[in-house]
Amino acid sequence: MVHQSTLDFLGNKLIVGDEVVFVQLDYRNLLRGEIKSISETGKTVMIKHAETNTCSTENKTITKSSSKNS
Repeated sequence: MVHQSTLDFLGNKLIVGDEVVFVQLDYRNLLRGEIKSISETGKTVMIKHAETNTCSTENKTITKSSSKNS
């Protein structure tokens, strides 16, 4: 799969397998997760996490509020 470079808030390139911090869907909680896939456009990522009982994956549109752990 070829897609544009997907960057986090700090300008770091994101790739499948990276650990990220994101805002939980419909909540204001920050969670840790792992990027499982990136869309061909590079604007949407699927993040796997195990910290809630709602579901274990979430789709996120890349915005300036995403950040990569160093």
